[in-house]
Formats: sequence, C-alpha cells, structure tokens
Amino acid sequence: MIRRALGYGGICTVYEGVHLYTSRRVAVKILNDEYKGHDEARLRLLDEARALGIVRHPNVVEIHDAGTWENAPYVIMEMLEGRNLEGLLTSRGRMHPTDALQVIRQVALGLGAAHRAGVVHRDVKPGNIHIVRAPAGREKATLLDFGVARLPRGADKASQRFGHAGTVVGTPEYMAPEQAFGRVDLDGRADLYALGAVLWECLTESVPIAGTYDEVVAFHANAAPPSLRRVRPELPPALLDLVDRCLQRDPRARFPDAQALVNAIDATGLCRGVTNLIDNNMSLSAAEAPAPVVSIPAAEPRPAPAQSPHEASWRRVRALARAPFSAPVRVVVDGEIVDVRGEDVAEAGLLAIGPAGFVVGDSVQLRFALPTTGDVVTTQAVVRWVRGRNGSSRAASAIGFEFVDAPYPVRGALASYVALMLQG
Repeated sequence: MIRRALGYGGICTVYEGVHLYTSRRVAVKILNDEYKGHDEARLRLLDEARALGIVRHPNVVEIHDAGTWENAPYVIMEMLEGRNLEGLLTSRGRMHPTDALQVIRQVALGLGAAHRAGVVHRDVKPGNIHIVRAPAGREKATLLDFGVARLPRGADKASQRFGHAGTVVGTPEYMAPEQAFGRVDLDGRADLYALGAVLWECLTESVPIAGTYDEVVAFHANAAPPSLRRVRPELPPALLDLVDRCLQRDPRARFPDAQALVNAIDATGLCRGVTNLIDNNMSLSAAEAPAPVVSIPAAEPRPAPAQSPHEASWRRVRALARAPFSAPVRVVVDGEIVDVRGEDVAEAGLLAIGPAGFVVGDSVQLRFALPTTGDVVTTQAVVRWVRGRNGSSRAASAIGFEFVDAPYPVRGALASYVALMLQG
C-alpha cells in the first residue's frame, strides 16, 4: 500500500509504502507517468536495482525487491529515517571537521564495496547521502540513488544499449575532470573526487567549482585544481592535504581506492567520537554553527544577528520535540505556488528546504501529507526564519514555518509521529 510521496524527481518519484501483511515501511521508487514509456529511463531504473543487488554494505541503501507492474518498473528499498546531508548543510551551515570526516569515512566504506563489485556510482553528492540512526543508536551515513551508476561489464543493460563515448551523466559541480570530459575509462577514483568535493562543501558550505556543466568543463580545462588551503587555511594540515589530494585533476594523483582514503582519514587523528546530526538540527538558529566535540582549530565564529521577535517566537517552536520529515510540501504565498521539501517537523511547525525568495513574516498556506496516515492536509503558517546559501548555482534556502491555528487532527497526528520517532 502506497502511503505518501517522499520526494519528487525529474524522472522518478519515491513513495513511502507499507506492506499489507507485515506492516513494514519501505521506500518505493517508480517512474513518473511521462517516463513510463521511455526505454532508457525504464532500463536505468532496473539497472539501479541491479547495482543495489550487487552492492550489499551497511553504508549503501538496501534493496528489498524490484520488478515491473503493468509494464512499468519499480524498485523497493529500505525506508531511511533520518536527514539528508544537503538539507543539513542548507539548514545548519558548514559542519565541524570531526562530523564531516565521520560522514565521509562511512560513505567511502560504502563506495569501496561498490568499487570492488565493479560498480561506479557517478553521482556522489550531498543530496544522495542520508544520515540515519543505526540499530545500536549511533548514526551512520548511507549512500543512495544508483540511478546513473556504471555496472560491471555484461550487467549494465541500459549503458550497453544507450551509452557511448562522450556520454556524460552526473551532477556537474561534483564531476571529476575525466567524467566531465566524457571519458569511458573512468573508474572509482571519479567517485573519490566527488566525495572530496562533498567534504569541501561540508567544511565550507560551498562547492569547490560552482557553475553550469560548461563552466565546470572550462574550469577543469584551464584552471589549476581547487585548493582548500586558500579557503580555510586554519584547518589542520592533514585535513587540507586529504581534501586537496581527492580533487587532483589526474586520477593517478588521487587516492588509489576508497580504502586508501579511509586509511588517510584515520591517520589524521581527527575522526573521533560519534555524530549527533539527526537530533541537532532545528534547535540551531540559522546563524549558529554546531558545537565542537573535540578541540580542533576552527574559523572565527560569525557574530549572531540581533534576535527579532520572529526569531524569538521560532526559538520556542524549535524547543519542542521534533523528528525528520521527508516529504514534498506545497506552499501558497501571495497567490503563487512554490514547492519545497520537508526536512523536519514538530507539532507547532516544520522546517523545509526550498528556493530563495521567502520573507520572514510572510503568511502562507501549507499543503502536505501527514506522515502517520498519508492524508493530505492544508493549514496556515507564518515564515519565522530563512537561511540562504551561496557558492552554488543550485543553492537552496532553509525555511522555518510556524503553524497558525492548525486543526487538532493535524497537530495530534504530528505529535503522535514525533513521539513514535523519538521512541525509535
């Protein structure tokens, strides 16, 4: 049974599903209607299932089933309860080096398993990394979306049929030079370049090379590789060396494999303790950075802006119990419809990631599906704070909405959901 949408993409939509007999919650990925007859899109989705079937690792999303229904393919995966790394960076800003290294180390372990199986992800980026709570209570990073992955020879049906020299897939800002130039001999070191770009973004809140595909290609062709030393020279030298090595133009100058990157992370001595990213989100204002967990040189803290009445009100909202809430949210503001992505929810409000342009104090109408039942509800809200991002052509904003006179069924359902998530 399909309960609600978790996220819309250009080609696919991911839904929350519930097994009719076991009540197990899963994520179901299906093609959007306009792509159900598109041969390449159909084969790509089934290739994602093949990739996940080949790669089994705790830091890679787990596949449960795949197939076709009424001649349309589907993939059923584990339901990831947690926070998206892109949403965390948008709402909180740059991460402390120890947290960033913990996340990158775990993703590297997942990539190592993929590369040993002959799978190259080709689209490693914050939006494809989810932070979830492991059974033991600790957090772990999970890599997902293998939709454009290159599979081992003989297994990649879509690439065999549609791929050719010069075909470029992925997200430009995270592409290694050889990937951006369409080379067919790229290997796992292209994923390590992308992971280095993600680490750069975790530490700076911007990507090393921002721009369109053409702008990124021009940079790779004409400019020296980006260096984190010029952006955050106060960081430990071992960390700076690690990032700069990941971003070398020549794949031979990078780490030879994912395990070598993991070893280098361990050798820095900075990857200690455990992360607390899932619960430590809405409790931070848009201008605050996460508190350090160990003593590492950090940038001079930015002065906090004067607290407005709106921010004071939203601080009260953030003090309430809250839980991750991944779902599309439709916002109507001044008669205009804007679609955003839910990130975090409490009984009194929600945090969303969306385009720039929201103004503190705006009265809006929100429409979204309740996480407990899937029922679509509408309620009034006020924009209480907005946090923008720079340094990327795709940069979004974090928006804090406070409900206004939300009906009891809405508040009650959200309170039940938050309580249930806290128990987990």
